[in-house]
Amino acid sequence: MLPESEKEPLTAVCAAYFDALNENKIEDWNLVCPNRYGRGAWIRAVVGALPAWVGRIFCYPPMALALHIRKSRVSRIEFYSPVLLATSMGAFLIYFILWGPHAWIASSGWVFLAALLLGSLGYVSLVNQELWHNLKFQSRFQRLPAETKTRLQELRLQIKNRTHDLR
Repeated sequence: MLPESEKEPLTAVCAAYFDALNENKIEDWNLVCPNRYGRGAWIRAVVGALPAWVGRIFCYPPMALALHIRKSRVSRIEFYSPVLLATSMGAFLIYFILWGPHAWIASSGWVFLAALLLGSLGYVSLVNQELWHNLKFQSRFQRLPAETKTRLQELRLQIKNRTHDLR
């Protein structure tokens, strides 16, 4: 347990650190793994952009419904993720069940298979979106002046040293 005398200095260091992160528009993991992604990640992001957009367009209706329910019905932030998970699972289940009659009318299993493959591109869309997000923050971190990087690393080390005995 952290003694009362150390709580206020730790709070001040944490506030300074997170203010510096927000000011420079970077995230904590940039200091932990500053060169996490190489050129291969940029190639994957560019090559995966078209399949990701196809997946995003195909999966838009059930995700839009799930996001609408989450925004309109949930007032407490701790319920955002569970409600989004449950409503999107239900919406996607109904969405793919509705593709069944299309496949039956077309007398082809290819329609349903295409729907499943397009749905899997929705996952590619999520992975690609996260990759672009991380590449953007890594690029911002790499463009920071050396003094700013050093200051951020010092603040992070102070937090780590003050909380190390808590484990």
